[in-house]
Amino acid sequence: MTRYKTYVLFILCTFLQLFVPSIAQETGTTNISCNYKYNQEYTNDSEFRKNIEKIPSVLNSTGASENTFFNFSIGNETETVNVIALCRGDLILDTTRCQSCLSAAYEELVDKCTKEKESIIWKDECMLRYSDRNIFNIMTTEPSDTDNNDGNATAKNFGKNLRCLLDKLQAAAAAGTSEMKIATGNISVPQGTTFGLVQCTPDFSAQECKDCLGEAFGKLPDCCINKIGGRVVMPSCNVRYETGSAPFYFRTAAQIRGTGYILNLYLI
Repeated sequence: MTRYKTYVLFILCTFLQLFVPSIAQETGTTNISCNYKYNQEYTNDSEFRKNIEKIPSVLNSTGASENTFFNFSIGNETETVNVIALCRGDLILDTTRCQSCLSAAYEELVDKCTKEKESIIWKDECMLRYSDRNIFNIMTTEPSDTDNNDGNATAKNFGKNLRCLLDKLQAAAAAGTSEMKIATGNISVPQGTTFGLVQCTPDFSAQECKDCLGEAFGKLPDCCINKIGGRVVMPSCNVRYETGSAPFYFRTAAQIRGTGYILNLYLI
């Protein structure tokens, strides 16, 4: 039976004043890494390449109508392709969009990483990675990448209040289950709203999820200090925040199906 778990918390933090655009910004960013600190390659006529080409069909046949997280292997012991795919958790009610994102991610990944045995791509709504090495149940924070919104946050205590929000989301996402580890929330004030989303691949423990997100948060000052939006992507987790009048994700917490914990946070 489908269950909804929505928690609304009122958290006392420093009041935040924002001067922001009228809409939340979409980055539309794609980040790709081919063979990060890894030198294994394949040829176009190899069995490994043939197994890579099977990824889309396997994704389409592994419960796509019910899932936003996939992990599977293709091939024999010597030419195995290990695959992890993750869609943003708010797409649980729109798995067609999830599949479309993963299909586009696959095409871009094999186009850019033409011979590397270990590759990963992050898009706004999904992540896809594969390797000949075992990548299952291994918390991984590299390779990583960052993006930011060009708009500047001029409000006093912007960073402090953002961290307050992200810390709460970190704990909430880690409290999820083996099906979903995601949390969304926002800082809502008259001048605008900062929306946040954090997510881990759900095959990790609560502590591993916290640790991964902690490392992601640690990269925000270098990429995104005083910016109204920012994103850090890693193989095992990701974080994003944007400031505007509407969230960058497509479902409110009450609409997201699953057993993960989804929070709306209102800081006052």
